[in-house]
Amino acid sequence: MRALLFLYMVSEVINLPNIEAINIYTWFSTAFILSYVIGAVFGDLIMGSKNAIIIGGVIQALGAFLLCIPHVGGIYGGLLLIVIGGGLYRPNILAHLGKQYLNKKKLLDSGFSLYYWL
Repeated sequence: MRALLFLYMVSEVINLPNIEAINIYTWFSTAFILSYVIGAVFGDLIMGSKNAIIIGGVIQALGAFLLCIPHVGGIYGGLLLIVIGGGLYRPNILAHLGKQYLNKKKLLDSGFSLYYWL
């Protein structure tokens, strides 16, 4: 998705300069990884992992739809929502999967292997 995002930003539709597209891509990648920590804290301490998964998925989908707007504001808004939604979704789905196998220690490794395989 990230490579397609860069191509979309430099295409004739958005027509950003290459250096600005690289800067946006760099900030997006960094913010996406750092948002995992914040999303995990929110999911564990504030809203619970199930609620964080649902809310994060909805926010991430809204961000993907916002990327369809052929304007620079659509890119910034869409990427912001994708970062927030991904930060809530990804760490909490892993925590929720780990909670499912809490009493089945022998199946825990198999469950995570299946998750990463899909």
